[in-house]
Amino acid sequence: MKKRKKISYRERVQIEVSIGVGLSNGEIALKLGRHKSSITREINRNKGGPKRKNYRAEFAQAQADFSKYRATQQNPGKDPKIWKYVEAKLRIGWTPELISGRIAYDHPQWSISHETVYQYIYREGHRLTGYLPSRRTYRRPKGPRRGKRSKIVNRLSILERPEVINHRSEAGHWESDSIISRKSKAGLNVMVERQARYVHITKLEDLTAAKTQAAITKRLSNWSAEWRRTITYDNGSENSRHEQINKELGTQSYFCEPYHSWEKGSVEQVNMLIRRYVPKGTDLALLTAEQVQYIEDQLNDRPKKCLGYKTPREFINNFL
Repeated sequence: MKKRKKISYRERVQIEVSIGVGLSNGEIALKLGRHKSSITREINRNKGGPKRKNYRAEFAQAQADFSKYRATQQNPGKDPKIWKYVEAKLRIGWTPELISGRIAYDHPQWSISHETVYQYIYREGHRLTGYLPSRRTYRRPKGPRRGKRSKIVNRLSILERPEVINHRSEAGHWESDSIISRKSKAGLNVMVERQARYVHITKLEDLTAAKTQAAITKRLSNWSAEWRRTITYDNGSENSRHEQINKELGTQSYFCEPYHSWEKGSVEQVNMLIRRYVPKGTDLALLTAEQVQYIEDQLNDRPKKCLGYKTPREFINNFL
Protein backbone atom coordinates (compact mmCIF):
# COMPACT_ATOMS: atom_id res chain seq x y z
CA MET A 1 0.00 0.00 0.00
CA LYS A 2 1.18 3.50 -0.80
CA LYS A 3 1.51 5.70 2.24
CA ARG A 4 0.26 9.23 1.71
CA LYS A 5 -0.95 11.79 4.23
CA LYS A 6 -3.54 13.45 2.02
CA ILE A 7 -5.75 12.33 -0.85
CA SER A 8 -4.96 14.38 -3.97
CA TYR A 9 -7.42 15.96 -6.38
CA ARG A 10 -6.37 13.49 -9.08
CA GLU A 11 -7.25 10.62 -6.75
CA ARG A 12 -10.60 12.24 -5.98
CA VAL A 13 -11.38 12.39 -9.69
CA GLN A 14 -10.51 8.69 -9.96
CA ILE A 15 -12.80 7.95 -7.02
CA GLU A 16 -15.71 9.80 -8.67
CA VAL A 17 -15.17 7.99 -11.98
CA SER A 18 -14.81 4.60 -10.26
CA ILE A 19 -18.06 5.10 -8.36
CA GLY A 20 -19.75 5.97 -11.64
CA VAL A 21 -18.76 2.63 -13.18
CA GLY A 22 -19.88 0.69 -10.12
CA LEU A 23 -16.60 -0.20 -8.36
CA SER A 24 -16.81 -0.97 -4.66
CA ASN A 25 -14.84 0.95 -2.03
CA GLY A 26 -12.44 -1.97 -1.73
CA GLU A 27 -11.85 -2.08 -5.47
CA ILE A 28 -11.24 1.67 -5.55
CA ALA A 29 -8.76 1.36 -2.66
CA LEU A 30 -6.87 -1.40 -4.46
CA LYS A 31 -6.80 0.66 -7.66
CA LEU A 32 -5.36 3.71 -5.85
CA GLY A 33 -3.10 1.78 -3.49
CA ARG A 34 -4.99 3.10 -0.49
CA HIS A 35 -6.48 1.39 2.53
CA LYS A 36 -10.19 0.66 2.16
CA SER A 37 -11.05 2.62 5.31
CA SER A 38 -9.38 5.74 3.87
CA ILE A 39 -11.54 5.56 0.74
CA THR A 40 -14.70 4.88 2.78
CA ARG A 41 -14.05 7.87 5.04
CA GLU A 42 -13.31 10.10 2.04
CA ILE A 43 -16.56 9.14 0.31
CA ASN A 44 -18.75 9.36 3.43
CA ARG A 45 -17.26 12.73 4.34
CA ASN A 46 -17.97 14.28 0.94
CA LYS A 47 -20.89 12.51 -0.69
CA GLY A 48 -23.32 15.30 0.32
CA GLY A 49 -26.26 12.98 0.77
CA PRO A 50 -27.26 9.40 1.56
CA LYS A 51 -26.07 7.96 -1.78
CA ARG A 52 -22.47 7.14 -2.66
CA LYS A 53 -23.02 8.42 -6.23
CA ASN A 54 -23.43 11.95 -4.84
CA TYR A 55 -19.65 12.09 -4.34
CA ARG A 56 -18.07 14.82 -6.48
CA ALA A 57 -14.33 15.35 -6.75
CA GLU A 58 -14.63 19.14 -7.12
CA PHE A 59 -16.73 19.46 -3.98
CA ALA A 60 -14.47 17.10 -2.01
CA GLN A 61 -11.39 19.12 -2.98
CA ALA A 62 -13.09 22.39 -2.06
CA GLN A 63 -13.95 20.97 1.36
CA ALA A 64 -10.38 19.81 1.87
CA ASP A 65 -8.98 23.20 0.85
CA PHE A 66 -11.41 24.96 3.17
CA SER A 67 -10.50 22.70 6.10
CA LYS A 68 -6.83 23.39 5.47
CA TYR A 69 -7.49 27.14 5.43
CA ARG A 70 -9.61 27.03 8.57
CA ALA A 71 -6.88 25.19 10.44
CA THR A 72 -4.59 28.20 9.94
CA GLN A 73 -7.11 30.76 11.20
CA GLN A 74 -7.87 31.87 14.71
CA ASN A 75 -11.46 31.35 15.76
CA PRO A 76 -12.91 34.75 16.74
CA GLY A 77 -15.81 33.10 18.54
CA LYS A 78 -13.94 31.31 21.32
CA ASP A 79 -16.28 32.43 24.09
CA PRO A 80 -18.93 29.70 24.57
CA LYS A 81 -21.47 32.43 25.39
CA ILE A 82 -21.23 33.67 21.80
CA TRP A 83 -22.11 30.24 20.46
CA LYS A 84 -25.06 30.01 22.84
CA TYR A 85 -26.27 33.34 21.46
CA VAL A 86 -25.76 32.15 17.89
CA GLU A 87 -27.68 28.93 18.45
CA ALA A 88 -30.53 30.67 20.24
CA LYS A 89 -31.04 33.07 17.33
CA LEU A 90 -30.73 30.33 14.71
CA ARG A 91 -33.51 28.40 16.45
CA ILE A 92 -35.92 31.33 16.12
CA GLY A 93 -35.23 31.69 12.41
CA TRP A 94 -32.47 34.31 12.24
CA THR A 95 -29.95 34.08 9.41
CA PRO A 96 -26.17 34.26 9.98
CA GLU A 97 -26.21 37.79 8.50
CA LEU A 98 -28.85 38.94 11.01
CA ILE A 99 -26.93 37.36 13.89
CA SER A 100 -23.68 39.01 12.82
CA GLY A 101 -25.29 42.42 12.45
CA ARG A 102 -27.36 42.29 15.65
CA ILE A 103 -24.86 40.87 18.13
CA ALA A 104 -23.10 44.23 18.61
CA TYR A 105 -26.41 45.80 19.72
CA ASP A 106 -27.23 43.06 22.20
CA HIS A 107 -23.65 42.56 23.41
CA PRO A 108 -21.34 45.47 22.45
CA GLN A 109 -18.28 43.56 23.68
CA TRP A 110 -18.88 40.75 21.18
CA SER A 111 -18.43 40.53 17.43
CA ILE A 112 -18.66 37.72 14.94
CA SER A 113 -18.82 37.64 11.14
CA HIS A 114 -21.57 35.84 9.25
CA GLU A 115 -18.88 33.69 7.60
CA THR A 116 -17.75 32.44 11.01
CA VAL A 117 -21.36 31.62 11.88
CA TYR A 118 -21.69 29.61 8.65
CA GLN A 119 -18.46 27.76 9.43
CA TYR A 120 -19.75 26.91 12.90
CA ILE A 121 -23.10 25.68 11.53
CA TYR A 122 -21.53 23.34 8.98
CA ARG A 123 -18.95 22.16 11.49
CA GLU A 124 -21.80 21.11 13.76
CA GLY A 125 -23.57 19.37 10.86
CA HIS A 126 -27.17 18.18 11.01
CA ARG A 127 -27.68 19.60 14.50
CA LEU A 128 -27.85 23.16 13.14
CA THR A 129 -28.11 23.10 9.33
CA GLY A 130 -31.86 22.51 9.61
CA TYR A 131 -32.25 26.07 10.93
CA LEU A 132 -30.84 27.63 7.75
CA PRO A 133 -33.41 28.86 5.19
CA SER A 134 -32.00 26.46 2.57
CA ARG A 135 -31.59 23.57 5.09
CA ARG A 136 -28.64 22.43 3.00
CA THR A 137 -26.54 19.85 4.86
CA TYR A 138 -23.33 20.65 3.02
CA ARG A 139 -21.70 23.78 1.73
CA ARG A 140 -21.42 24.42 -1.96
CA PRO A 141 -17.94 25.19 -3.30
CA LYS A 142 -17.38 28.87 -3.92
CA GLY A 143 -17.47 30.15 -7.48
CA PRO A 144 -20.01 29.82 -10.29
CA ARG A 145 -21.55 26.44 -11.02
CA ARG A 146 -20.80 25.55 -14.60
CA GLY A 147 -23.33 23.70 -16.65
CA LYS A 148 -24.47 23.28 -20.19
CA ARG A 149 -26.31 26.38 -21.35
CA SER A 150 -28.10 26.89 -24.61
CA LYS A 151 -27.36 29.96 -26.68
CA ILE A 152 -30.41 32.21 -26.61
CA VAL A 153 -30.87 34.23 -29.78
CA ASN A 154 -31.22 38.01 -29.53
CA ARG A 155 -30.90 38.12 -25.77
CA LEU A 156 -30.74 41.60 -24.22
CA SER A 157 -28.63 41.86 -21.09
CA ILE A 158 -30.13 42.94 -17.77
CA LEU A 159 -27.40 45.60 -17.75
CA GLU A 160 -29.40 47.39 -20.44
CA ARG A 161 -32.61 47.31 -18.44
CA PRO A 162 -33.98 50.84 -17.76
CA GLU A 163 -33.58 52.28 -14.29
CA VAL A 164 -37.35 52.61 -13.90
CA ILE A 165 -37.44 48.80 -13.71
CA ASN A 166 -34.55 48.56 -11.28
CA HIS A 167 -36.19 51.11 -8.98
CA ARG A 168 -39.59 49.34 -9.08
CA SER A 169 -41.27 52.69 -9.73
CA GLU A 170 -43.48 51.36 -12.51
CA ALA A 171 -45.81 48.36 -12.71
CA GLY A 172 -45.75 45.63 -15.32
CA HIS A 173 -42.21 44.32 -15.02
CA TRP A 174 -41.97 40.58 -14.34
CA GLU A 175 -39.29 38.05 -13.48
CA SER A 176 -39.57 34.41 -14.55
CA ASP A 177 -37.84 31.30 -13.22
CA SER A 178 -38.21 27.53 -13.09
CA ILE A 179 -38.29 25.10 -10.17
CA ILE A 180 -37.16 21.63 -11.18
CA SER A 181 -37.68 18.14 -9.79
CA ARG A 182 -35.06 15.41 -9.74
CA LYS A 183 -37.81 12.83 -9.42
CA SER A 184 -39.51 13.58 -12.74
CA LYS A 185 -39.54 15.87 -15.78
CA ALA A 186 -42.26 18.02 -14.21
CA GLY A 187 -41.48 21.51 -12.98
CA LEU A 188 -42.95 24.84 -11.97
CA ASN A 189 -42.84 28.11 -13.83
CA VAL A 190 -42.78 30.98 -11.34
CA MET A 191 -43.43 34.61 -12.26
CA VAL A 192 -43.24 37.64 -9.96
CA GLU A 193 -44.28 41.23 -10.72
CA ARG A 194 -41.44 43.36 -9.37
CA GLN A 195 -43.43 46.27 -7.94
CA ALA A 196 -46.38 44.43 -6.37
CA ARG A 197 -44.55 41.13 -5.73
CA TYR A 198 -47.61 39.38 -7.18
CA VAL A 199 -46.95 35.72 -7.98
CA HIS A 200 -48.06 33.29 -10.68
CA ILE A 201 -47.15 29.59 -10.34
CA THR A 202 -47.84 27.16 -13.16
CA LYS A 203 -47.16 23.43 -13.10
CA LEU A 204 -45.53 22.13 -16.30
CA GLU A 205 -45.35 18.52 -17.44
CA ASP A 206 -41.81 19.24 -18.58
CA LEU A 207 -39.64 22.34 -18.68
CA THR A 208 -39.39 22.70 -22.44
CA ALA A 209 -39.34 26.04 -24.18
CA ALA A 210 -42.75 25.36 -25.71
CA LYS A 211 -44.41 24.56 -22.37
CA THR A 212 -42.77 27.56 -20.71
CA GLN A 213 -43.93 29.85 -23.50
CA ALA A 214 -47.50 28.57 -23.23
CA ALA A 215 -47.56 29.03 -19.44
CA ILE A 216 -46.24 32.59 -19.53
CA THR A 217 -48.48 33.80 -22.33
CA LYS A 218 -51.56 32.22 -20.74
CA ARG A 219 -50.96 33.78 -17.32
CA LEU A 220 -49.94 37.25 -18.50
CA SER A 221 -52.53 37.56 -21.27
CA ASN A 222 -55.13 38.17 -18.54
CA TRP A 223 -53.36 41.40 -17.55
CA SER A 224 -53.78 44.76 -19.28
CA ALA A 225 -50.90 46.16 -21.33
CA GLU A 226 -49.62 48.44 -18.54
CA TRP A 227 -49.19 45.37 -16.32
CA ARG A 228 -47.12 43.41 -18.84
CA ARG A 229 -44.21 45.53 -20.06
CA THR A 230 -41.05 43.43 -19.58
CA ILE A 231 -39.94 39.96 -18.45
CA THR A 232 -36.51 39.17 -17.02
CA TYR A 233 -35.19 35.61 -17.41
CA ASP A 234 -32.09 33.57 -16.69
CA ASN A 235 -30.24 31.78 -19.48
CA GLY A 236 -31.95 28.39 -19.23
CA SER A 237 -32.95 26.72 -22.49
CA GLU A 238 -36.63 26.83 -21.46
CA ASN A 239 -36.52 30.59 -22.09
CA SER A 240 -35.34 30.36 -25.71
CA ARG A 241 -38.78 31.31 -27.07
CA HIS A 242 -38.74 34.73 -25.47
CA GLU A 243 -39.20 36.47 -28.82
CA GLN A 244 -42.44 34.58 -29.50
CA ILE A 245 -43.65 35.56 -26.02
CA ASN A 246 -42.82 39.20 -26.73
CA LYS A 247 -44.73 39.05 -30.00
CA GLU A 248 -47.84 37.63 -28.32
CA LEU A 249 -47.82 39.85 -25.24
CA GLY A 250 -46.12 43.01 -26.47
CA THR A 251 -43.39 42.67 -23.86
CA GLN A 252 -39.63 43.23 -23.90
CA SER A 253 -37.31 40.53 -22.56
CA TYR A 254 -34.07 40.90 -20.59
CA PHE A 255 -31.62 38.24 -19.44
CA CYS A 256 -29.37 37.92 -16.42
CA GLU A 257 -25.66 37.76 -17.05
CA PRO A 258 -24.44 34.14 -17.40
CA TYR A 259 -24.45 32.32 -14.03
CA HIS A 260 -25.90 35.42 -12.33
CA SER A 261 -29.44 34.19 -11.68
CA TRP A 262 -29.38 36.13 -8.39
CA GLU A 263 -29.82 39.29 -10.48
CA LYS A 264 -33.55 38.49 -10.62
CA GLY A 265 -33.76 38.50 -6.85
CA SER A 266 -37.53 38.90 -6.52
CA VAL A 267 -38.37 35.55 -8.06
CA GLU A 268 -35.41 33.86 -6.33
CA GLN A 269 -36.83 34.92 -2.95
CA VAL A 270 -40.27 33.64 -3.92
CA ASN A 271 -38.71 30.31 -4.90
CA MET A 272 -37.33 29.99 -1.38
CA LEU A 273 -40.82 30.54 0.03
CA ILE A 274 -42.27 27.96 -2.35
CA ARG A 275 -39.71 25.45 -1.10
CA ARG A 276 -41.33 25.67 2.33
CA TYR A 277 -44.38 24.02 0.78
CA VAL A 278 -42.50 21.90 -1.76
CA PRO A 279 -39.13 20.85 -0.25
CA LYS A 280 -36.30 19.71 -2.48
CA GLY A 281 -36.72 16.06 -3.32
CA THR A 282 -40.47 16.39 -3.86
CA ASP A 283 -41.79 14.82 -7.05
CA LEU A 284 -43.46 17.83 -8.65
CA ALA A 285 -45.43 15.55 -10.97
CA LEU A 286 -47.54 14.56 -7.94
CA LEU A 287 -48.63 18.14 -7.20
CA THR A 288 -52.29 18.75 -8.00
CA ALA A 289 -53.67 21.92 -9.54
CA GLU A 290 -55.40 22.65 -6.23
CA GLN A 291 -52.13 22.40 -4.32
CA VAL A 292 -50.33 24.72 -6.73
CA GLN A 293 -53.19 27.24 -6.49
CA TYR A 294 -53.09 27.02 -2.68
CA ILE A 295 -49.37 27.91 -2.64
CA GLU A 296 -49.94 30.78 -5.05
CA ASP A 297 -52.79 32.15 -2.92
CA GLN A 298 -50.72 31.86 0.25
CA LEU A 299 -47.93 33.96 -1.29
CA ASN A 300 -50.26 36.59 -2.74
CA ASP A 301 -52.01 36.94 0.63
CA ARG A 302 -48.77 37.18 2.61
CA PRO A 303 -48.09 40.73 3.97
CA LYS A 304 -44.92 42.38 2.74
CA LYS A 305 -42.89 44.91 4.70
CA CYS A 306 -41.86 46.60 1.43
CA LEU A 307 -45.56 47.13 0.64
CA GLY A 308 -46.31 48.75 4.00
CA TYR A 309 -47.46 45.35 5.27
CA LYS A 310 -50.11 45.09 2.60
CA THR A 311 -50.40 41.84 0.68
CA PRO A 312 -49.55 41.69 -3.04
CA ARG A 313 -53.24 41.09 -3.77
CA GLU A 314 -54.28 44.16 -1.78
CA PHE A 315 -51.59 46.24 -3.49
CA ILE A 316 -52.78 45.12 -6.93
CA ASN A 317 -56.42 45.82 -6.09
CA ASN A 318 -55.59 49.46 -5.44
CA PHE A 319 -54.83 49.86 -9.14
CA LEU A 320 -57.46 47.63 -10.72
